Amino acid sequence: MRGGQDEVRAPVLQFTNCRILRGRALLREDLWVREGRIVDPEKLFFEERRVADEQRDCGGCILAPGFIDVQINGGFGVDFSQATEDVGSGVALVARRILSHGVTSFCPTLVTSPPEVYHKVLAGPMWGRCCSSVTCRLWSPYFSSHQAWPRPAVRRLCAGRVPHVRLPASAQRRSSASPDGSALLPSCASHEVLPQIPVKSGGPHGAGVLGVHLEGPFISREKRGAHPEAHLRSFEANAFHDVLATYGPLDNVRIVTLAPELGRSREVIRTLAARGICVSLGHSVADLQAAEEAVQCGATFITHLFNAMLPFHHRDPGIVGLLTSDRLPPGRHIFYGMIADGTHTNPAALRIAHRAHPHGLVLVTDAVPALGLGNGRHTLGQQEVEVDGLTAYVAGTKTLSGSIAPMDVCVRHFLQATGCSVELALEAASLHPAQLLGLEKRKGTLDFGADADFVVLDDSLHVRATYISGELVWQAEEARQ
Repeated sequence: MRGGQDEVRAPVLQFTNCRILRGRALLREDLWVREGRIVDPEKLFFEERRVADEQRDCGGCILAPGFIDVQINGGFGVDFSQATEDVGSGVALVARRILSHGVTSFCPTLVTSPPEVYHKVLAGPMWGRCCSSVTCRLWSPYFSSHQAWPRPAVRRLCAGRVPHVRLPASAQRRSSASPDGSALLPSCASHEVLPQIPVKSGGPHGAGVLGVHLEGPFISREKRGAHPEAHLRSFEANAFHDVLATYGPLDNVRIVTLAPELGRSREVIRTLAARGICVSLGHSVADLQAAEEAVQCGATFITHLFNAMLPFHHRDPGIVGLLTSDRLPPGRHIFYGMIADGTHTNPAALRIAHRAHPHGLVLVTDAVPALGLGNGRHTLGQQEVEVDGLTAYVAGTKTLSGSIAPMDVCVRHFLQATGCSVELALEAASLHPAQLLGLEKRKGTLDFGADADFVVLDDSLHVRATYISGELVWQAEEARQ
């Protein structure tokens, strides 16, 4: 009762002189907000006899649901795949800066990395004396045999004490830059990333974190793109144990991208889907049948359509064929990410995908840490990236390495390239990703009862202001005057 009374007394904010995106149409209506939620003005007036406590004139602008980016690797010099002592401060910086792009929620994305980047690989730890022989023995329950580690590496990492670690077979690696094993992992002093990126509501501090997107390492070598080959993995006999051994606890994870042609992938897809984690197909050489079977097991998303997968072929369209497949489970809706930055996807390909399956299209930036910075060398996880103009490459190659386009730029380019309606372009960055994640009742919509996360746009879809829970969190300089 007391909570209800507090809600009635809470101030009501009315946004006037605007066009609201609601029900796939731009409506000339006011937007009413109370307690961070969108409210029905008829109920306010007829049931509570309330009027607005404050009115804000929007100057004829468009009010659209806040953009949701489900694939962003970092930005402004912050690399989400770099293990540091304070990952959270980097995520917070990106969350704050992308408010100017109209983004109110996002999924920080980690590219293929060694296990100790995801989580602490030490279990226990139980310690033993470092032997004086050529190698030291480390035990792992994921093997039937012991693993030998070169003594120089162990001596440097543990200073004479050998940790017993838990690693899958595919987690072992030897640095190509250190043939003597001096860069062998894991390190006792590693700073894990995943526990430092919790789900978090948005606000004046920045966009909300919906959960982490893990892109790799269970992907195809042939279609690895900018992912480092040395850290790619396949599923062992007990496939889901390999997932947990690689990533650690999945509490903060929202999306996992994997290649469905990998052995035992269907077991993993079923288990992830049962845990409420969105499974995305990508970096893959899967044919259409393998992709359809993955969807039948619970996969619902395609990572950056057309990129890092087999090209469309009329006899076997591969993963792309899911857009028009008639073998999907009844009621199952497939979504697909598109990088509409003008580089990753030709406008004709954008039009083909949009016209084949418009309501499954999810705009993503796939932004790299170089987002917001200029030309030069930057990082993306374990790789070095070189930015030249509007394009990011793996340094020394012509392999594309993510994008440097912000979300609002992608929305405008998508609109121009496809000739779609303004409504659909905006929904591709808001409603569709919310539906993908099962959040369409709260996010990606301006329906009554939804979170009051929205973006104020001019007619050319440039961001004028961003609101989270009805609170102004960013405003363009010219809009303040």
